[in-house]
Amino acid sequence: MIEKTLIKNEIMEVLNREVNRIVELNVATIQEERNVLERENITLRKQLMIEKQNEKSSEWKSKDKDIEFQLLLKYLLKSNDFANLYNFLLEQKSLFPEKWVLKQTSLFVSQIDSQNYNMSAYLIRSLADLLTVEDFENMDKWFHSLHNELSKVLLPVQSIESVDYDNNYSAVFLLLPKFVTTPYCDQVKDFLQENSRVLMDTIFLLNSPQVITDFIRCYFIYKLEECLHVIYEQLLVELPFLEADLKAEHVIHLLWISFSINRYNELLTVLNEAEIALPQTQPEIRIYHTLQQVEKEIGKYKNGKKQIEKLQKQITLFTKAEQDLHFDHLKEEIAKLTIKYKKDQAIKHKERQTEPKILKAEDIKIMKISKLPNKQKSHPLFDPPLRKRDVLLAVFNNQTTNQIDHYTKISADYSDQFSEYYINKAQINSLKQKEKGKWIEVIYKNKHNKQIKKERMHLLKEPAVPKTTTYPETHSSQQNNQSNEVDLNTRSELRKLGYQITGVSRIKRWEILSQKAVPRLGLRKVVYTIAYLVRGRKAMKNGAIKNRYSITEWEKDLALLKKHFYKNDFPWPKTTV
Repeated sequence: MIEKTLIKNEIMEVLNREVNRIVELNVATIQEERNVLERENITLRKQLMIEKQNEKSSEWKSKDKDIEFQLLLKYLLKSNDFANLYNFLLEQKSLFPEKWVLKQTSLFVSQIDSQNYNMSAYLIRSLADLLTVEDFENMDKWFHSLHNELSKVLLPVQSIESVDYDNNYSAVFLLLPKFVTTPYCDQVKDFLQENSRVLMDTIFLLNSPQVITDFIRCYFIYKLEECLHVIYEQLLVELPFLEADLKAEHVIHLLWISFSINRYNELLTVLNEAEIALPQTQPEIRIYHTLQQVEKEIGKYKNGKKQIEKLQKQITLFTKAEQDLHFDHLKEEIAKLTIKYKKDQAIKHKERQTEPKILKAEDIKIMKISKLPNKQKSHPLFDPPLRKRDVLLAVFNNQTTNQIDHYTKISADYSDQFSEYYINKAQINSLKQKEKGKWIEVIYKNKHNKQIKKERMHLLKEPAVPKTTTYPETHSSQQNNQSNEVDLNTRSELRKLGYQITGVSRIKRWEILSQKAVPRLGLRKVVYTIAYLVRGRKAMKNGAIKNRYSITEWEKDLALLKKHFYKNDFPWPKTTV
């Protein structure tokens, strides 16, 4: 029993010693871990302090940088340094990829508020230039704000009289087409459609061909054809007053859009009446000349189609959106000509099968020949230049018959561009000897290669070359001795004095006519000009109906002028056509 008790005591002592040893070891380990944690805590606190210091330093630097940024912007805006300002805007876009549009929106709004209208217009245009497809991915964040401000630019609460503000209209009309392929296209389109009348009245009052053209281009890109027809009605009335500032690019845009909405001939008539020259050498115009020639003579289809395809590649004036719409319409017109050409070829093939005589390949028979002005030795339109080609020209026995007497061989000038033959004065004199007493068909062309007269020429006398274009008569044929030429500058002067139908009351118009126009320009010039405008509108297709309002107002003005100023000292102009 005693032995057992001793053994237990020994075992307990061993166990106690072992427990104490283990406890001592654990205490040391725990203490070591505690020391490690304390050291890490101290280190982290030091890092946190350093980071806080760096943040404050960075914040101070950022504030300094922002101050420098704003000072630079203020300097660029004040100095109108557009080159460096554009670089600044690029940098702003890179620094704030999601906010730059809002920043630039606020910027052009501030410039309008400061009445720095040229700068605000530049900022809107540069916004259009800087916008890319990537920006449209997050346009939900900025479009509504931008659209709201652009609407205010086009429809200001108060009328802005400054001429410098006009550029802002153009800038907006160049920016809006950027959204035609975005989800917000319909919202912009609805805005333009709902406000078309107000915008049209505002834009035409500016008397700026640039703003009017940009306005029309914007509506064309959004395919607002119904609005465009109304706008073109007004354009046909106002265009004669714009010729002084009208540039080639304006004419080209207006003609192409008029072609797409089938108002081309009406616009061309007004341009010709106002003697507004077309930029004939431009590929955009040459395409239409070629197209018209093919329409008149379908035999020129193949060469014409090749020429059109060649000219299409030279066009650089249109934006991508405009070019797609224009070329789609052009493609439709060519498709119509293709059908017409195939039918014509089928008819000719049938005729050849029944034709007893087969012509030689080198023999080309023509019924008529064109003639340029005598002094037109070379022509800027012809590219490549004219070249000689032997042809057989139809000769007739008298002035009225359609029966060909025979063909005579001549060496004519040929244009590959227009697929047309030309005769000169020397060749006509030669024919007078060779075909004395006979008749030939001659089409007279002006220096723009436009037909001005067609006649059956008698080879015994000098051909009557038409005179240059004059204005239409202002009275009946019994008064041919009356001088009827309208001074081109008079129309511009009337417009500059504020005389116009749209947006001007009758009382105001009479004040302009009686107190400004008649004293400065003279009664005769004023009434002849207004009468000319009336006849021009009436001469259009359905012109008396479509232009009823303008015609009525002009004729009332003429009646007042006759009542108060006319002294029977010159023939009063007619307004009938």
